[in-house]
Amino acid sequence: MKVMIKWSSLLFFISLFFIQKTHARSLETIYKTGELRFCMASFHPSLFTASPKECVKNCKYEGPVYEETLLFTKFLGKGVQPKYTHIQWSDQFKNKQGKIIHDGEYTPQYLASGECDIYPNNLTKNDWRLKKMDFVMLFPSRMMVIVHKSERIKYHKPMDLSGKVAVVEANTSFHSWLVEQNKTSFQKNPIQITLMNVNLLLEQLVNKQANFSIFDADSAMWITQNEYPQLSIAFPIGSMDQIGWMFRKSDKQLQKKVDLFFNSQRADQNSAINQIWKKYYGMDLIKFVRIISSID
Repeated sequence: MKVMIKWSSLLFFISLFFIQKTHARSLETIYKTGELRFCMASFHPSLFTASPKECVKNCKYEGPVYEETLLFTKFLGKGVQPKYTHIQWSDQFKNKQGKIIHDGEYTPQYLASGECDIYPNNLTKNDWRLKKMDFVMLFPSRMMVIVHKSERIKYHKPMDLSGKVAVVEANTSFHSWLVEQNKTSFQKNPIQITLMNVNLLLEQLVNKQANFSIFDADSAMWITQNEYPQLSIAFPIGSMDQIGWMFRKSDKQLQKKVDLFFNSQRADQNSAINQIWKKYYGMDLIKFVRIISSID
């Protein structure tokens, strides 16, 4: 009986090993299968749009993040084709049990299962995400406070947010910043945080049912210039952020390829990514980085 138990245990661990090997998708595997798997998650059209509504597979994508994934896949060459899965924003961080544990160290299920190789969704590098994934920067940014244009005169500095009502999407870097500030700067008069979908929260701001929201600078410019002229950027908060793509920690070769691609694109004013930024944001990435770097 003891021998059988030992053999059963050994077979169990062997099976686990092969399951993990199957799920691990190295750069060599990507080339061998000719398939690069992106999980697309957007909280706002300034990243990309997917249609039809609620699609998961076979979606039609439009927007800067999508075009950047096409460019990188082409950069890999060797007949590699992109494959897309459309997921919700919070799905990027869920473990095998479908839970998000900010302090937990695990590989999110979509990456661990091999369903995805890359999250290309302009993710902000922060401590709780780095416990789960590795990161390659595409561009630096700053978080921006957005308010109703008629209320703009009331907002000049972070302490003006004390006691106000904020609307943000759950599990974004903006949500994390608000939670942290309520533990420190706003402990005596905390910000009232309401979590909701980005389209709903923008409507809340337009209708003055909330005081402010927070977005990265690229999305903030898009929203106030192209989508909701009733809203205005008030001021930046926090320190300089790094925005980019995220990966399984084991996928070092793929990360190096992405880093090489990003560096080459940023360095060339006429690069394809700089042209994408001109198309969608009205300025190339080089100019955007220059503006962000000059903000106090």
